[in-house]
Amino acid sequence: MASPTDEQRTTLAAKVQDGQYYVLSSVERDNPWPEPRDGLTTGEDNWVAVLTGTAWGPVTLNLESLTGRPDNIESGWDMVVERDIVTERGGLAITSTYGDGPPGGLRLRPGRGRLRIHVRDRFTAMSGGNLEEPVETHLIQVWPTDGPEPPAVLVGPDEAAPQISPS
Repeated sequence: MASPTDEQRTTLAAKVQDGQYYVLSSVERDNPWPEPRDGLTTGEDNWVAVLTGTAWGPVTLNLESLTGRPDNIESGWDMVVERDIVTERGGLAITSTYGDGPPGGLRLRPGRGRLRIHVRDRFTAMSGGNLEEPVETHLIQVWPTDGPEPPAVLVGPDEAAPQISPS
């Protein structure tokens, strides 16, 4: 188990285009757009698209690279989802839809990792149009794992999820 500290957290402005940004270990894709099932993410083993309420503009993105699964889920988030990601070379990049992104990313040893994606204020951001200042906030935590786990919704869904992937 791991307990995140402020020293481990990096905060940046992620550029959102077309209502999404990506966490990537590589750019290869077998399926360019798997159907979103949890209302927050879609992807494959080597990439995850995070679906935002912001159509165009920045979101506040907090990143944490951990040594193990966090002991608790932080309170105050509207929705929290977990899913696996695999990296052959280690490390994960954060990019926009059209390939550019903020400097930095997430540290992860080569192999399988688990992403925990937290979001707040997606629904509020949906009514904002093209935003110049962040309205929504995200936290992405990653840690190494040994075996695959199914995707899971830990908190939520939020008010935006049914509009993004109606069931």
